[in-house]
Amino acid sequence: MIRFVRAFSRAPSVQRQLEKDEIAKAINLLSSRSFDSVTSDEKAKYINYFTRALNSDIKPTKVSNVSANHFSQSLLGLNSILKVSPASGTSDTLDPVSTKDLISRCETEEQVLEIFETLLIAQDLSTSNFKLVLMNKHVKDMTYLNSRLDFMKLHNLKILVCSRALMLKDFKLAKEIFSDNIDQWLTLRDGDHLPKLLEKSLYQLIWKINRDINSLKSLTYTQRSYILLLESIPRQYHSLASLSLNYTLTNNQQLFMEFLSLLVSQPVSATSNKYIQQLIRLNVQNSISSETDNEMTIQKYRYINGLLELAEEMSKSYDGELVNKLVMKVHETDDVVLNETVLRFI
Repeated sequence: MIRFVRAFSRAPSVQRQLEKDEIAKAINLLSSRSFDSVTSDEKAKYINYFTRALNSDIKPTKVSNVSANHFSQSLLGLNSILKVSPASGTSDTLDPVSTKDLISRCETEEQVLEIFETLLIAQDLSTSNFKLVLMNKHVKDMTYLNSRLDFMKLHNLKILVCSRALMLKDFKLAKEIFSDNIDQWLTLRDGDHLPKLLEKSLYQLIWKINRDINSLKSLTYTQRSYILLLESIPRQYHSLASLSLNYTLTNNQQLFMEFLSLLVSQPVSATSNKYIQQLIRLNVQNSISSETDNEMTIQKYRYINGLLELAEEMSKSYDGELVNKLVMKVHETDDVVLNETVLRFI
């Protein structure tokens, strides 16, 4: 994995100014030899110079063109420069700078795409950090991202590109990506090769592009994937509820469906949307889609407590009798919450 580093210490003087000669010293270490040939001490000095730069207010425009170029490369976290050997002792004074932090500093699309290329070439492009690239406000060129993923055969991540193209209202590109890849995406799904995020995004794409619930109902689901389907397009619950007859749902999964049924029966509004989002967030946090009845986990109890808190909030907006029926079902499902209120604080 690529390591991005920064200094723990952020003394005010360092934040205000970085001496140009320190950057020059770092540049000189590389000017006459490859970075791999420098000693561990020299490497440690080099990294310290540039980690200080990363944490100061210095801008590339304040230094020479050569230094500025090298500073920009270091800011993007080139692996050959920022890899620190544990033997050097430098790792005791340095800590990782996350991809999220680096992307948040970017001011142009080009800067974000440079980070994307660095991750791509290093084979360190995960679903999570690609989503950071994709959702950055500066990034608009979905055609470029799609072509690069296609070249690297990362077809699963193209699901997110297609979703983002829809969000940007580039319907032509979204439909092209969808039609070119849907068969392969479904093959990956059937082989259980899609992370939950991508699987849910796939269901949303099928619904948004086809606008035909039967295209989703015609697919074969496992119990896990069925819950993910409901989480991805919750407003279509009543059209998909009949599929639940194919499974022996866990107690908490049944409760999820009871809550969802009530919420989607209410008029579409900011209030009902908020409660649906809270319910799905509870599902995700407690891995309800992967839950089994024969395994006792703390997540099950947290989910029960979360549902009770959600029901209490819902009672302020909806018919008290309907919500009370849900609360009774929660207690019938798991009597432990009646006696062990301490679980609320776990």
